[in-house]
Amino acid sequence: MTNEETAAALKLSKFVLPDYPGILRLQGIPDGETLVAMSRDAKGVPRDVLALETTKAEFAVAAIEAVREWRFLAREENSEAATTERPRLVRFLFKAGGVVVVASPPAAREKSVAAPSDYKPVFFSDLDQMPKALRQPLPAFPAAFTGKAKTGEANVAFFVDETGKVRVPVVTAATAPEFAQAALKTVSTWVYEAPLRAGRPVVAYETLTIQFGPAPKA
Repeated sequence: MTNEETAAALKLSKFVLPDYPGILRLQGIPDGETLVAMSRDAKGVPRDVLALETTKAEFAVAAIEAVREWRFLAREENSEAATTERPRLVRFLFKAGGVVVVASPPAAREKSVAAPSDYKPVFFSDLDQMPKALRQPLPAFPAAFTGKAKTGEANVAFFVDETGKVRVPVVTAATAPEFAQAALKTVSTWVYEAPLRAGRPVVAYETLTIQFGPAPKA
């Protein structure tokens, strides 16, 4: 797949390639790779970008800077499509002759990430122990449904980086856009203990379902 085909598959209206890091070129490093996870808002602006793997930190910085310049096609405001998605992962192959961008198709399975086939996410169940939530407020029941709906739910997927911060959260399904928006706003603030595997901090991936009940009466 060419870069142009990748941009079309990602539905990008603005596509920027990263520059090969000059310091690495001077050091004689001929190539490298970086895998990033990303999320976007309804207007098509990248919301968060996280490097999952990289051969050199400079490649990760260059890739993240480029992705932050990308713009996706906007989606209808407040529609289900505007508030639900799958985590998208893109691999950048840095070579002397240029940079090749490889994207994967959307994931179909509940616990899958839309990732290149050679990437295997570390799930919470793979860690030395379940990370303790240090900050995990529950989302408020959407005001728009007060007196209308008794319950609702939103399925969320997210990464937790080596410091314990929730990164690239997305809502994969929800009973209504309002529940999706409430879940995403709150999950973005969650903080865990640093996820550990074999005693070392790693980036971990988790999925869960948030159940909404009616707002309590005053």
